[in-house]
Amino acid sequence: MSFQSSPLAVRNMSHLGRDARSTPSDPQDSSPPSKDQSLILSLKRRIEALEDENERLKGSKNPKPKSIKSLGCPIRKVAALFSSINSLAQEYERCCDPDSQAEDDELSDVDTAQLNEVEHEEYEQRLELKQSRDRDYESFGLMCEYVPYIKKKIYSRDVNHTELQADYTPLESGANAVCSEDIHNGAAELADWLNQRKPQPLIDWHSRLGRGFIHDLTDRLLCPIDFDWDDFVIRTEICAVGRRSVVKDSTAPFFLSFLYHNEAGDVQNPLKGWLQGPLLVKMIVFLFKSASSVGKEIVDNEIINQSSDEENVGPLLPSPGASAHSGKRRKSTKKTVSQLWNITYVSPRMIAYAATLLHLILSDGPAWGADDSFPYESFYNAIVDFFEDVETGSEDEVWNKRLLAWWTRTVYTSDDANAPLSMHPLKDFKNTIRNH
Repeated sequence: MSFQSSPLAVRNMSHLGRDARSTPSDPQDSSPPSKDQSLILSLKRRIEALEDENERLKGSKNPKPKSIKSLGCPIRKVAALFSSINSLAQEYERCCDPDSQAEDDELSDVDTAQLNEVEHEEYEQRLELKQSRDRDYESFGLMCEYVPYIKKKIYSRDVNHTELQADYTPLESGANAVCSEDIHNGAAELADWLNQRKPQPLIDWHSRLGRGFIHDLTDRLLCPIDFDWDDFVIRTEICAVGRRSVVKDSTAPFFLSFLYHNEAGDVQNPLKGWLQGPLLVKMIVFLFKSASSVGKEIVDNEIINQSSDEENVGPLLPSPGASAHSGKRRKSTKKTVSQLWNITYVSPRMIAYAATLLHLILSDGPAWGADDSFPYESFYNAIVDFFEDVETGSEDEVWNKRLLAWWTRTVYTSDDANAPLSMHPLKDFKNTIRNH
């Protein structure tokens, strides 16, 4: 406890000292000090000790400067999971060029009805490139928001390109380290959540081997909704051909069962309950709050579609893992990611990050970055574009705001949910789905 002398305390101290001096005593008097004198001396020693302790505590509370590596921690989770810091900075520089802006604006003036097949293909490629650039530019803004160090460096006139590149390496190393840690810890947490459903065999906590399309529970969760998993013939064929063929043959490769509110999607209405899955909710709570908070979230009724004002009032899926393990955790005294980074609402990139990692740890694929059996980057970008690639004021934007509001109500308390939900126009999510 820090001790700080108030003016009143200092004044009282001076009175005590004056009273002690006003008591006459004979230097030759060897009699023991009076009771009042003993108290005064004791108080003086105690105050000196407290002042020394106060100075020591003040020195120990000086925060150590954060390393450049640690400053990069938020990048993958809230800004860009796949793009490099250098590519984001380059896109910012490109957007500052008036000629580049004029080139992008030309696309909006193209009359697609007048294009032949070759010209239309070229137009689609340019449109896709613009979509990617717009996404990177938004990522750059988010990166600067959560890592002000980068913004300060890039905007500084005294820093050259070589110095910037030297900073990008440790920043990216810190960002990637957080992602790897989330995958490792998330894989064990997922096993705990799924094992509450008592699957046979139980999910291994320490390894992802045995998951994916070789386990009855994880294979159902990873199944696209256009395949009838309850059909034994289809199920057997899916397990035989593997993930790569499933993605190739599916008409809805990114509409996966684990993303849905009741872990079952409707192919006739694929947005009903999409991105509202209970495992996805748990993953975001785990990644951005704490493991001890998992199981305490209150999942609202699912949102049906843009054209309906009614919400599904059917029974909710029981929260797996909410009863057994979550109650045994010791409450953490450390700040959560949301507290450290001042996050009070769920953003599109938080959802995309959690969904991408959740797919990986449900599968038995190779390590992060080495698994090419599923298009993870396209999956992540598709979810981001679903939210951000909308026209301002459109029904899609209204729908997306409703969905983000649902997420914030589910993950954060009402006191945390006061931040505005901004939407940014980019391109069309359907284009991403069609290209994959």
